[in-house]
Amino acid sequence: MTTTPESIEQTIQACYPAVTAAFNPPATEAEIAAAERQLGVEFPAEFKQFYLAANGQQLDELGCGVGVPAVPRMPLGGGSSETCTWGEFLTLDGVVQATLAHRELAEFDFPDDDNVELVGPVTVHRNHLIFCDPGTGDSLGLDLAPPSIGQKYQVVAINHDPSGFACLASSFTEFVAQVVRAISSDDFVYTEEEGCFLPADEA
Repeated sequence: MTTTPESIEQTIQACYPAVTAAFNPPATEAEIAAAERQLGVEFPAEFKQFYLAANGQQLDELGCGVGVPAVPRMPLGGGSSETCTWGEFLTLDGVVQATLAHRELAEFDFPDDDNVELVGPVTVHRNHLIFCDPGTGDSLGLDLAPPSIGQKYQVVAINHDPSGFACLASSFTEFVAQVVRAISSDDFVYTEEEGCFLPADEA
């Protein structure tokens, strides 16, 4: 299975011909390097390749998606009853802004780690590269400081109410493959009312 913006768009078009993900044109190597410098982080190769194919999804002047949010609302797994956030893949500028804002929250939240739900090989911290943040307080990011049993750059869901961290995929490529599978699966549907892809039993 291919794991590119094009594969996501093609899957959406095949399953829901009336809607589009509205990906942006490709980012440049220089734009990626600038984002890395601003964050002091080296992006994994698979993340760079994704953005060299499309610089996230299009937003209008109000910050709303022009197309449908490509990231479905997926279960956290591990027996948890919660789901991760849905949303657009951020542009590189959005990745920088969301990641910096995410870091600033470190000193304010999670005062009691015992009340934070942890699913999979994750720990409580704010060292993530955020690539999906719809403004709900929940986000998705690449884990830059996983525990020893985790994988650097694994994809983590960060939820705020209730507080929780969950490992969704061992890599960004694996996560994109999950997105494609979810969109094409009968277990997920897109509804105009919700404005996102979500589990069919929640529709």
